[in-house]
Amino acid sequence: MPISEDIPWPSAAVIPDAVACMYNAIKVQGKVKPGDKMLIAGMGALGIQGVQIAKHLGATVFVSGRTDAKLELAKNFGADGTINTRNVELQQEIARLTNGDMCDVIVDLIGTSSSIDEQLKCLRPGGKIIAAAYASETFTVNYQEIVIKEKEIIGIRGASPEALKEAIRLVENKIIDPYVCKLWTIDEVNEAIEALRNFKNLARTAFTFE
Repeated sequence: MPISEDIPWPSAAVIPDAVACMYNAIKVQGKVKPGDKMLIAGMGALGIQGVQIAKHLGATVFVSGRTDAKLELAKNFGADGTINTRNVELQQEIARLTNGDMCDVIVDLIGTSSSIDEQLKCLRPGGKIIAAAYASETFTVNYQEIVIKEKEIIGIRGASPEALKEAIRLVENKIIDPYVCKLWTIDEVNEAIEALRNFKNLARTAFTFE
């Protein structure tokens, strides 16, 4: 599917990854609908696009992370509540923000051995976690949270061609604004890699060859 020439190329560059992947997680697998309460856990490049998609679908969106600048950016893109997990306990804060209802859907962008287990406690009975990251090879969960409360864990890998087409349509219609926090020149490649290694980027970056 060709992309409109009206879309700036840095924005177009992140559609297949950050936009389409989150569309697959939130709409296709999470089946988020108007009125749902959802959490995007691990705010960063994908999370910023996810906030926009979830708000478009009519959800109330909370985000968590450990960097104030990223959480503030998420708020600027429409997040209804932010949680800095350096300062507060995730489950207690979700309970407060939802008046005890907890979340219908959570997208895990952390992928550590304990992140999903922690997030299960933030789900309502019958809720879903969409696992979209893997920083660790294995994870552990409380079986009772899954079996007795009928919660689901669904993994995703990228996006289907159909999800990519829909992501492009959302960008073309100016519903989603793919966020690129910095443009690098090709001469700055080493500096760009160093910034990536040291987690200095708020979101996706792109290179210009001009």
